[in-house]
Amino acid sequence: MNKHKKYNPNPITKIIVLLLISFSVTAVYGKYASLGIVIIFSILYFLLGKRKEGIKNLGFYMILFICLNDVDMKNLPAFFYMFATIIFIIKMFYLPFMAGAFLIKTTDVGSIVTSLDKLHVSKNLSIPIATMFRFGPSFKEEYKNIRFAMKMRGISLKKPLLAMEYIYVPLLSISSEIAEDIAKYAETKALSDPCKKVRLRQVSFGIIDFLFIGSIIGIMVVDLL
Repeated sequence: MNKHKKYNPNPITKIIVLLLISFSVTAVYGKYASLGIVIIFSILYFLLGKRKEGIKNLGFYMILFICLNDVDMKNLPAFFYMFATIIFIIKMFYLPFMAGAFLIKTTDVGSIVTSLDKLHVSKNLSIPIATMFRFGPSFKEEYKNIRFAMKMRGISLKKPLLAMEYIYVPLLSISSEIAEDIAKYAETKALSDPCKKVRLRQVSFGIIDFLFIGSIIGIMVVDLL
């Protein structure tokens, strides 16, 4: 990520874009407006060296785009209408989900905490957000370890009851341990201390921030005209 740092927007910019997309989730964009927003995020993934994420992001939305392209939902049979409605809902909520996933996958905890401090966000909100950023990757890593251990022992997920026993029960136990470790980390870093913090990671705005937020707002404005 370091060598692609100049292409990584400021966390504040990502949060603003996330809020813009989330608040306009009910807006009915034109046929290509949503696709344009998705392409912008995929380009950023590529610039940050996350080509797999960029391809998955664009590929999944293209499937949704093709499925509902030029489809008159009113004239569909009941079953296909229900199926098309589900796809439409997924497509509508995909943009805020995509923006949130981009924020999480391309932002480290130090940068997000520094950004929230610059926005003067209350500690009651910033500390839980920092905890969430720490908890997610740890939880995902533990899940991979459990699946790898099951694969080594030849245990499959064909039986749901076994899946609950071998995956969910250990994850519940591990979750409490992860939460306890994160609480210790927070106390060690004195996150709740009201004194002024000295941040090792500094956040600043660059050309990529103006291009990113400008292109998103531009697409929204042009689509409304």
